[in-house]
Amino acid sequence: MLFGFTKLSHVFVIGIVMMLLWACAPKTAGDTPQPAGSAVPLSPTSTLPPDPIKTQVAVDSKKPLVTEVPTKPESPLSGILLQQSDTDHSPVSWATAQNKVLIRWFGREAAGLPKYEEGENNLPTVLPGSPGTPSLRVERRNMPNGDFKVIKSGISRQYDLPADESGDWWQEVTDFTSNTQQQLYKFNPEENPSPTAPIDISLSEVYAVFDNNPMAVEFWSAKHHELSLLLGMGFLDTSIKNGSKVQYRVSLEGPGADIKILGATDQIKVGEPKGYEPKVYVSSDTSMIFGPGTEIVETETHDANWLVTQAARRWTNQRIYVGWQYDVSISQNPITVTGYNVYRYPVNANLQTTGESVQVNNSPVLPGGSSKDWVQESSSTDQIIGVDPENGELIYDLANPTPLQGHEDENVPPGYFVVDNPNQDLSEEDQYCYKVAPIDYLGNEGARWPADFEDENCAHFLSQTPPDSPIQITGELINGAVVLNWPEVEGAGSYSVYRAQVGQGQPYPSGEGEWIDITGDGVFQIDGEAVDFVDKSAIPVPVNEEQELDYWYRVRSWDEDDQSGNRSPLSQ
Repeated sequence: MLFGFTKLSHVFVIGIVMMLLWACAPKTAGDTPQPAGSAVPLSPTSTLPPDPIKTQVAVDSKKPLVTEVPTKPESPLSGILLQQSDTDHSPVSWATAQNKVLIRWFGREAAGLPKYEEGENNLPTVLPGSPGTPSLRVERRNMPNGDFKVIKSGISRQYDLPADESGDWWQEVTDFTSNTQQQLYKFNPEENPSPTAPIDISLSEVYAVFDNNPMAVEFWSAKHHELSLLLGMGFLDTSIKNGSKVQYRVSLEGPGADIKILGATDQIKVGEPKGYEPKVYVSSDTSMIFGPGTEIVETETHDANWLVTQAARRWTNQRIYVGWQYDVSISQNPITVTGYNVYRYPVNANLQTTGESVQVNNSPVLPGGSSKDWVQESSSTDQIIGVDPENGELIYDLANPTPLQGHEDENVPPGYFVVDNPNQDLSEEDQYCYKVAPIDYLGNEGARWPADFEDENCAHFLSQTPPDSPIQITGELINGAVVLNWPEVEGAGSYSVYRAQVGQGQPYPSGEGEWIDITGDGVFQIDGEAVDFVDKSAIPVPVNEEQELDYWYRVRSWDEDDQSGNRSPLSQ
């Protein structure tokens, strides 16, 4: 009999390089059209102060103001009537703290621009509150049945930095502005002025930088709400007391009495930040994270998918993926957070914490990271948005109907995620659970969720490094059975043996279907240094040349860690 154990032809495998993309920053105001609120009739008791003329001022934050002749730039919407939007969602959000409420608005519609339409000749995107855009007004009403009353009108970009407001946030903004100037000057010194030192940055220079970078506007105004007030993209109501239940409405002010309702908040209880309880998913399982296409099929007798599965495992090696989601009714409406902090807890077998928590993110985690229909459609237009827990009365949202989830058990995949990749080596034996905490537009961190850990909130840091392939495989015929032998592979917990039968003197077969798994048809003997495998299915033993059988064998090793379940390439 001819055994081909060690001289095997090469197997060529096409590898697919896998790439993982996630959003590291919010989308720009101009990239994605922002929804607007549903129509709400103006309250008969609402009053509108005279529309003040915007004053353009060239200012230096460190020097006395120099005021130019008051002018009001021509609106980019000249000749375009302000029309009420018929969409269900509002580009208006909020945050609350002790005796104050911050109202924020976003997107092209907040600047008075039509929605961005693909393939159309769209007007250039500008920031809400910038010169030439409509001013805004904010109304407030007491819940549940009060009328909206104007509390601030003529909101637009400010050209005066209050002396008592120029704190640490202003230093961070001027540092960013100066750095941006340096980069622009370095890139094209002929068209960009030389950079200004951060301490000498003026407010007009800040606006010049942010007007050309909407993404930076969203990031910095979310980090420092004071910037949103300067830009005319927010309003801070300090004439309110803790415990008050109110709702706010934001409108664009057009020429004359032309008003467009932009959107409204839901009910706010002043001093009590809104809490959302997300469903938290944690995993270090490659196929769960990247999908069934990266799952290792134990019955495969070839290496055609080996590089594909290993590429995904490189992404998850000693990493834990943490994802979280909200139900559909929340996912389809503005969530009043700017980002999230994620915390890791060491736990025992009963998921009880055994040590202090560690924050795994350096900067707030922003939306993005997951895919595949994590936001579900809903056709509901029910205006009941909840029940007041204190008096049992139904709460109605007059401006922003909340779509309800179609099925209570509907599974919506995560809409946010973070990858925990600690610098230090953490044992695979130890288990860790995770909580996430929202950060609102005032910088307040909310409650950490989940309140109690379950299995889906926890995982291990698994090594995804595959074991080596067996080498130095030999074989001989002993007592009517083929006995294979090879040195034991470090870190291997088990082995699979494959056999192919060929014609007399034929070479190593390359077809995937020519190999069979005979692991279950033999017996392993492992002594700590070498492995023997007795193939009892290689019978009957031929008695002449006409009955000669030619077998080729190859072997792969499997990781000793049952949780990882990784495998080596086939022996060559």
